[in-house]
Amino acid sequence: MTSHTAPGAESDTEANDTPSPTNHQGRIADRVAAVTLHGAPLTDEQRAAATALVTDLLAAAAAHGVTLEDWDMVLDLPAGAVDVIRRIHR
Repeated sequence: MTSHTAPGAESDTEANDTPSPTNHQGRIADRVAAVTLHGAPLTDEQRAAATALVTDLLAAAAAHGVTLEDWDMVLDLPAGAVDVIRRIHR
């Protein structure tokens, strides 16, 4: 089971509401790093894999107009990605 600390709903967009890839990628890594798990801490490999998974999921979601902020309204996508990565890397 995962418990997480979700940072506030900070915007990762620039003034023109276009996502900034640099800010967005850094924010994803920060969000994955903020996930607190019961048990062993994440390895660097797991953290990188979870960050890559969230990045890929958000790229697919963008085609539907969905952002990380939209996901944050219903679930913690980074924490879910960490759970999945930990499950497949057992």
